[in-house]
Amino acid sequence: VGCSTYEEAKVFVSKLKIDKLDKRKQFKIKEIAADMYKENSPHILRLKMFGKDLDLKTIKQKRHYIELIIEKYGELYIDELNFSHVEMDLLLDTHSNSWKNSFIETFCSIYDETTWMCTNSISRPNVQRFSRNSKKADVLTTYELKSFFFLQNWSMEYYKEYLLFFLTFCCGLRLGEAR
Repeated sequence: VGCSTYEEAKVFVSKLKIDKLDKRKQFKIKEIAADMYKENSPHILRLKMFGKDLDLKTIKQKRHYIELIIEKYGELYIDELNFSHVEMDLLLDTHSNSWKNSFIETFCSIYDETTWMCTNSISRPNVQRFSRNSKKADVLTTYELKSFFFLQNWSMEYYKEYLLFFLTFCCGLRLGEAR
């Protein structure tokens, strides 16, 4: 952010526009999340200061989650939200478990934002993560690898393919890199 000393950082932070919501005890989710994950917002600047420099793609993805959250839960007060309702909605959702975990993580960042936006911060809920439903890659045995790469098993017309597979394996290339 351009600060090299503690004093410079202190001055920089004091200049950030951090609007506390009014002194009510309850805060709507849409009020807290309104400017989260918007480019150059105080929220993004704070994340950068904490060493979390997000790329533009991540910011846009998280902003999309925030907009979904505001659409569905925005009128609810954050301190009255029973997070098990969010989890139940996600259990019924057809997105991948990885998507659901990203959604939950973004939702929980709204609770983190209460430290900056509200007079009283609200603790992050204790939530379950969805298990990843991607399949574990199969691993070939040493015997299978030796059989596959035994040169005498390959005819000379397929020598280029043999080299491609051999180099892919030896160099640890992924399929896309090999292609």
